[in-house]
Amino acid sequence: MQVRRYVAQTKRHAREVFVPLSHPPGEAQFDFGEATVVIAGERMKAAFAVMTLPFSDAWHLSAYPRECTETFQAAHVAAFEFFGGVPTRTSYDNTTIAVPGWLARRRTGDVVAMVDTRGSRRELHVLETTIGRCVAEVWDTTYIETGATLSCDSDATIVASLPSVAQYQLLHAGDPLILSRDLTPGVPWRHGQPGHARIGCTLSAAFTAAQVGQRIILDDGKLTGTIEHVGSDELLVRILTADPNGSRLRAEKGINLPDTDLGVAAVTDADLALVDIAAAHADMVALSFLRHERDVDDLRVYLRRADAAHLGLILKIETTAAFTRLPEILLHAAVEAGYERLAEVQEEIPWLCEAAHLPVIWATEVLDKLARTGQPSRAEITDAAMAQRAECVMLNKGPHIDTAIVVLDDILRRMSGHQRKRTALLRPLRAWADND
Repeated sequence: MQVRRYVAQTKRHAREVFVPLSHPPGEAQFDFGEATVVIAGERMKAAFAVMTLPFSDAWHLSAYPRECTETFQAAHVAAFEFFGGVPTRTSYDNTTIAVPGWLARRRTGDVVAMVDTRGSRRELHVLETTIGRCVAEVWDTTYIETGATLSCDSDATIVASLPSVAQYQLLHAGDPLILSRDLTPGVPWRHGQPGHARIGCTLSAAFTAAQVGQRIILDDGKLTGTIEHVGSDELLVRILTADPNGSRLRAEKGINLPDTDLGVAAVTDADLALVDIAAAHADMVALSFLRHERDVDDLRVYLRRADAAHLGLILKIETTAAFTRLPEILLHAAVEAGYERLAEVQEEIPWLCEAAHLPVIWATEVLDKLARTGQPSRAEITDAAMAQRAECVMLNKGPHIDTAIVVLDDILRRMSGHQRKRTALLRPLRAWADND
């Protein structure tokens, strides 16, 4: 009873005391908080990091999937960038996460467990560690995404923002495809799913000029189709040819309408800046997808305007219209004529150019597989031999381009003994000789 009486008396006479907390300019406070948020209709918890400058009442808030050392550091960087500097001193309510980063705690031999995007459990074995990074290996195919959890015993972290991976539409023969004016990235679509694959088309003239039944060629012939319906903002295309296992149609690939008169000039004022650059740095200018000899005249006008009339011209015959007017235009290979006539086109163009005393560039994706993979196909070796008929051969880029150049040089040197342009030299047959 005496204790209770003493406490009661003390409370009656006690005064509440406040200790003022003051911060000089340049000092900051930092703390984490938690709240429930709704993202894409799904309720989830998020960690909010707040840094304040009490003297000026300035503050910065950032949100993260969870509270950890990595988000602790990221929140500081974001706040410092926002304030335009680093505080002279920072006070923390809870410093348990202000410890060396998860990567710094890893050691050679550690086993990191995770569940990948397909729900498969995987183990990453740490092989090497250095400051700020470690090298690990995994023995099975693993798909990792932003926000995935990596755990080493009880020490866990999350995967930070990863570079985005380009998506694609996987199309088979018979699949529908929508071409739209709307350039919003489409949702990846696969054969057999409901709905349609959808891609954007940057050329508005296509939607006013296209007609039902006209052909469409995608990604340099990887996919072909026909137009089944024309709308003001959409074209419905039915895929006719594709790889038996499906062809992947990615962003930034070409859309070719060989039967459609688009009424678009091959050269416009928008190209004048490029012509100026070519005049200062280039030896030649290439004109793609021309349809008429007037396109060549237009290009010459622009070259004269840029004081670049001295530049050589490469006219790329890539449309059916241009091939039809080949005697008037005279140069290079037609893709739109279709695979059925491709061999015929390749035979006729060198004849016409030779008669006109004009050089030919052989650009049929010569040794493309060799340049990309290091292993050529039999067909492209034959194509490389045929290229000896031209004055110039164009090679595509690739990690093995040096090998492709050496192989092409060897093929052309050997074939020069058999043929000069279109004329067979009928040299003695000794290809099996040891010294040749």
